[in-house]
Amino acid sequence: MPSEMIKLSTENIINLAHNVMAPHGMKCEWALTGKSCSVLLGCWELLKQHYIRHCKMQKKQHKDLYCSLPRCNARLHHTLESLCNHVEQAHMSRIPFPCPLNGCQLSNFTDRSNSLPDHFLAEHAELDGTTIQSFSDVLRPSWHPFPPSLPPPPKLPAPGNLHPGCVVIMPTSVRKKFPSSSSFSSQPLSPRKLQRQIPQKDKVAEQEEGGLQVPEFETLPRYDRSCHELRDLVVWRRPTVLDMDVSRPQHVYNPPVEDAPISILYEVFAKKVDALENI
Repeated sequence: MPSEMIKLSTENIINLAHNVMAPHGMKCEWALTGKSCSVLLGCWELLKQHYIRHCKMQKKQHKDLYCSLPRCNARLHHTLESLCNHVEQAHMSRIPFPCPLNGCQLSNFTDRSNSLPDHFLAEHAELDGTTIQSFSDVLRPSWHPFPPSLPPPPKLPAPGNLHPGCVVIMPTSVRKKFPSSSSFSSQPLSPRKLQRQIPQKDKVAEQEEGGLQVPEFETLPRYDRSCHELRDLVVWRRPTVLDMDVSRPQHVYNPPVEDAPISILYEVFAKKVDALENI
């Protein structure tokens, strides 16, 4: 993302202050069906956009538009434009924002007082008309994303050292040696070519002197099939007369119900019940 150049002046100093990040956030006070929204926004500008979104959502639900912010003297509005202008001029103009210049401790400026341009000319006159980058250290952190600081790329070699068709790449460190690309083939090898790649006995004997050792394996024993006896297995044999109705579920087995064991002191409790009945 390319960096944006900003010229500091009294015209744009308020816009820069609106985008300064708030250390503890700005709380939304819009009341939704009697409950406050209570969302924390990062700066003055984000809070204003959040209020405008509340206004647009209210237009989809109700015909008449109401301002749901506290300490409001004009709640009813008939158009969305009128409600948005009311929120920005009557409510957002009272919310303070800090000076956008880094190192300045003043943070009680508002749109209603319009004292930030006078403060900029009085305390930071040396920066008036200065062109800086949007993510410069002169300004306080903003909510706008900025590109990371990357080192400049290395210089290209002289044209005389390049040959036609070569490509300039960064040097890489090779940790493990891999076989050359010529030893691999995208097409499967034929049996003859595969047989040629198998080392012969005389060639292996010659290479054993140079350090190559091929182990010799014994012949595996043959599999004896006589240990398995062939048997005819019958899973289910259909009877000649099928009396069972296989299309219906079978009867549920109901085991006999045993007498429940008598609990502790049941006999004493039963005698008291019988005595009460005889009264």
